[in-house]
Amino acid sequence: MVVSQKNYQEQSPPENLLAYTDFDVSTNVLGFQKAWEPHGKDFDQNATPYLWQETKGKNLLGAINYLASEELNVFSFLTFNVDGDDRNIFPHILKVSKAEYEAYASVKRNKEAWETLFHKTRFDVSKLDQWERVFEYAETKGMFLHFKTHETETDHLMDKGVFGTEGKLYYRELIARFGHHLSMNWNLGEENNQPIQEVLKVANYVSKLDAYHSHLVIHTFPNKDDRYAELIGEQSPLTGASLQLRHPEFIDVHGRVLKWREKSNATGRKWALAVDEPGKANIALLPDDEDPEHNYARSRAMWGTLMAGGFGVEWYFGYASPNSDLTCQDFRSRDLFWDQNRYALHFFNKYIPFWEMEPRDDLIISEGFSYCLAKTGEIYAIYAEGGVEKVKLNLGGSGKEFLVQWYNPRHGGVLELGTITSVRASGNVELGMPPSENNKDWVILISLK
Repeated sequence: MVVSQKNYQEQSPPENLLAYTDFDVSTNVLGFQKAWEPHGKDFDQNATPYLWQETKGKNLLGAINYLASEELNVFSFLTFNVDGDDRNIFPHILKVSKAEYEAYASVKRNKEAWETLFHKTRFDVSKLDQWERVFEYAETKGMFLHFKTHETETDHLMDKGVFGTEGKLYYRELIARFGHHLSMNWNLGEENNQPIQEVLKVANYVSKLDAYHSHLVIHTFPNKDDRYAELIGEQSPLTGASLQLRHPEFIDVHGRVLKWREKSNATGRKWALAVDEPGKANIALLPDDEDPEHNYARSRAMWGTLMAGGFGVEWYFGYASPNSDLTCQDFRSRDLFWDQNRYALHFFNKYIPFWEMEPRDDLIISEGFSYCLAKTGEIYAIYAEGGVEKVKLNLGGSGKEFLVQWYNPRHGGVLELGTITSVRASGNVELGMPPSENNKDWVILISLK
């Protein structure tokens, strides 16, 4: 399945995006409740029809407008985390008061909350309508909606871990209310570790119930991705994977995307792959004031994903920094990095027919981290993290002449010329030096004259 003919740069809000003060029965377990106050200034008056109770929703709608203004075009969110890290998001009706639930869930991880404090087959239709207003507005801004339906702490709660009435009603409600959105995916579980037979029950149920056949994925632990071997091809209705990585310098991203691209392609049923949560759990994508350049995130996670044929990156904020995965209330904490996401998006959408190109790292000789996308014999894009003056490309022996141009992934802009402006296809050819900053990362575009 192809999600789109456009690569999209994912931006991952905190997983508890929907733990928002303006929603009905919004709880504040562990102080993680969101107000999104810094984004009040980003509210667009055109979003007024999507408010509820006259004035509620401004800050969250403003946050989405800010993301769209940065040309980020997706956000993710949990829809159920009763026993999770946050514990404030659920579409069901409480049997007890907000205060009683908060008191219980704040003292200990609420292992029994689902069994004792909730009407497990009754939904808060007012809250769900408010969620839909947010999603409807996001759709007007061109946002892809990433529904994370469970996390590892919750996927065993409904029906005590064996897919049954509670789980079926939950997915049926989500699909009935939100499945009509034009650009979205269902993620069956963050860090899912259920038995494969239970995963298949859920995947088959959702696939058959969803009349729109939206993208269907599952997320897993970074060291347990081999579970996908039992899900690729005709073994499941999944159409892709949500890949988690864990190296602090993002060196594991490119190879992991290539791995599952090649394995799924070999089945004849290609998966669409996104990297969701790259980097070490405690730091991941740091705020601008701690890492203003974001060199490794840019080169190894973002470009590493796209140049391996992945369709996007979802940025995890770690748990040990200000504006972390659970505590973030201000997306401007990574404002400098969103610019770099936009520059990558512009390159793919403006300069190359990426949907016709394949990862061909085997065609390049280089030092350091470098990647190649190619439509062999016609157009090549090379990303090189450093040592760009030593990059060589095998153009074959056709004798055709190619133009060599350079793109700055740090600052965007137009294509530029380097020290070599054209090359002839005669085996491994040198590509010259970039227009400036030889020690920095560059994208080299080699196209037929």
